[in-house]
Amino acid sequence: MKAPFFIVGVPRSGTTLLSVLLSNHPQVYIDGESVGISIAENMEKYKRLFAYRPGRGQRAVLTQVIRDSYKQRLEKLLDYEQLDQYADLRDFFRRSVNRRAEEHGKLLWGDKTPELIFHLPQLLQVFPEARFLHVVRDARSNAQSLSKRQYMDFQLAVQYWKDINAQGLVYRQIFGEDQYRLVSYERLLSHPDEELRTVCDHLGIPFDPAMLDLEQSEATQSADAYVQKKIDASKLEAWKEKMSRQQIRTVEAIAGDLLETLDYELLEFPDGQQARSLSYGRRWWLQQKDLFRLLFKARRVQMIDRKLHHVRLSWRRRFKNFFFGTIKHTFSESFIRIFKPVSK
Repeated sequence: MKAPFFIVGVPRSGTTLLSVLLSNHPQVYIDGESVGISIAENMEKYKRLFAYRPGRGQRAVLTQVIRDSYKQRLEKLLDYEQLDQYADLRDFFRRSVNRRAEEHGKLLWGDKTPELIFHLPQLLQVFPEARFLHVVRDARSNAQSLSKRQYMDFQLAVQYWKDINAQGLVYRQIFGEDQYRLVSYERLLSHPDEELRTVCDHLGIPFDPAMLDLEQSEATQSADAYVQKKIDASKLEAWKEKMSRQQIRTVEAIAGDLLETLDYELLEFPDGQQARSLSYGRRWWLQQKDLFRLLFKARRVQMIDRKLHHVRLSWRRRFKNFFFGTIKHTFSESFIRIFKPVSK
């Protein structure tokens, strides 16, 4: 069996589309629910819990962590009842995901978790040979989509795009393109066969035309499907009609330098002017504004299992998100940097 792969990037950048296209490959299995972050975070949780109570034994602690994972996602994926049969945890994880793929008649297991990029060091402890596909979309269209669908402040959405994609470029430099590959959303829509051939080469599998047949994919059959039955390249220029010139200037003023690094053309940013990231204080303030605004927004649209769902969050759930979100932001490394600016 080949090494597993993970699709990462900024939310709303085309990661779901790529996962559906790869799911159409006769050799590839991708779970509908993202589990990458669960693997990384729960392995850190396992280390903490075992260090706190080592007398319980490693197997007992690990079994508890797996059973208590969010929506039992790890319990469904990992063959923990046969844990004693594995040489070590890496072998346990590798053979468990391989078994999952084999159960579906596939040769390669993959996962789509966009924000897993923040957990790569932890994940690589478990899957050191894993390959990564980082989807990159134009910051202008990506930020517009983020602010609309993820209910994020527009400036914060731009900065979020910049942070994640800059991190992706660093990881590509660290691991090399053989392990960490950038995938262009624009080429995925305009030249899907060519871009998918590159992706298949990266994963070590042959290109199959069936990948492009979205009409036959299970993920596109329902009326509320997140991915449509046809690749629509006309969407690539839609942001130019929907965004004001001021919005485009805002994106380019924050992320224009990285846009140029990624070979995107700037439209509204003056020559000779330098793009500047938001200060850490500004980021914290915008994050708090978003949390406060969402405190009073009960009805939302979310993607669940590759489908769009209209959900209503209880006041208790919204207050909990606000309370713990505030604590997380206030005691984060980014907040500390407010008082220790980045050296120029």
